[in-house]
Amino acid sequence: MTRTTPELAPPSPNFRAKPTGGRLATTYDLACNRPHTRRIFSGIGFRTCDPPNGSSEKLNSHKHLLEGKSFSLYNEVYNQEKDVFEDSLQNNADLNLEENHVDESIKLQQNSNAYSFADEGIHPLQRAFCSCRNGKCVTEDRKEVCKCNPGYGYFTSSVCKACDCGPNQGCKWKSTGWFGSEQICFCNPGYLEDNGKCVVVPCTDESQCSDRQKCVGEEDGEKTCQCDDGLGGENCDKEEWCEDPGKFKNCKGQYGKCEYSKERRSVVCTCDNGKKFLPKRNICKTISCINESQCSERQKCVGEEIFKTCQCDDGLGGENCEIQVWCEDTGKFKNCKDEYGKCEYSKEKRSVACTCDNGKKLHPEENICKAVPCTEESQCNERQKCVGEEGEKTCQCDDGLGGENCEIQVWCEDPGKFKNCIDEYGKCEYSKEKRSVVCTCDNGKKFHPEENICKGKIQC
Repeated sequence: MTRTTPELAPPSPNFRAKPTGGRLATTYDLACNRPHTRRIFSGIGFRTCDPPNGSSEKLNSHKHLLEGKSFSLYNEVYNQEKDVFEDSLQNNADLNLEENHVDESIKLQQNSNAYSFADEGIHPLQRAFCSCRNGKCVTEDRKEVCKCNPGYGYFTSSVCKACDCGPNQGCKWKSTGWFGSEQICFCNPGYLEDNGKCVVVPCTDESQCSDRQKCVGEEDGEKTCQCDDGLGGENCDKEEWCEDPGKFKNCKGQYGKCEYSKERRSVVCTCDNGKKFLPKRNICKTISCINESQCSERQKCVGEEIFKTCQCDDGLGGENCEIQVWCEDTGKFKNCKDEYGKCEYSKEKRSVACTCDNGKKLHPEENICKAVPCTEESQCNERQKCVGEEGEKTCQCDDGLGGENCEIQVWCEDPGKFKNCIDEYGKCEYSKEKRSVVCTCDNGKKFHPEENICKGKIQC
């Protein structure tokens, strides 16, 4: 019976051996019934043994052909994967590699491309250990991955190869088969790929750039689209100043929020709760105080006796406490609007509040203004009346009044009904008798119903 050597297969992910340049390792061949040699090329094994007596020369011819293929593959791969694999050959010397040898070869061929070359993704998964040539090992999602240095792209899962796309341009290498690979350029903003190189894209104004780019350059020279300050990446979608070692790498948590500002056309460190930006440290810090005179009009001096700081009044935010955060989508009074009240800052209360009108009351659980139900006017205050359909009556302010307790004469204010009923044109006031705000005339003047003011005797 003649045994033939199986087709050459790529290395198994479960068998790792450091390239030894053709070092011979001795094992025992059960078929040949004598020791034989195993030549190792970058994890690719080729077994030889003397053929039985009477074998044809064709077997030897196949053997030499496979040896030649192995050595060619070794020269191609060894230069890129030198020192990548562990020297685990000795740990496997006692294993019986004869059993299931053909099945293992088939599995190796099926898995070769995924193992030998990087995936389409940016960070392929690594082996149990991490080795990274022209890069560094980092932990992502609790796994060790190889991250290429700037200007390098993945050639294999643990080998980064220099890009040839232009200065400071990125790339990745894609497998085109056993012995080939092609470069795919990742051009920076303001550049486009042309015949494997990243070339500058000129512009004349910012309308030719994306919304995170600006057209910059010499006034009389060539201008190009470049990312706004602090941005990077292929589409200027990466906030580089927020990452280590970026300008605002420490602007996070209690020290601020690093983010892109479309208004400022730059990545910025946004401060909150009255904190101030420290330009030397690029972080936000609270301002120490002894009393409130050292704080702004929307701040208070709070804290322990010797550790007091200026902080925004309740419900306010922003570097100058100009933002009513309790009125925004996730704020305490986010629903206090329209018929449910008005969310606004109250200087008197030193807090953002939900202001109710027309006799409505603030619901403490829903944080909105709701009408008070009633069945008769005795259940309402003296400036309210019980109105509505039977079973759905509520207390509402008399005509022309407003506010939570109907204390505001809204018809007397701009743009109220009687806003011009003042001085010589009358007096705007609440009439308990008429249960309404009215324009009172004197000195024989008459009320003019169209202009809502008092005038001389009306001509008939």
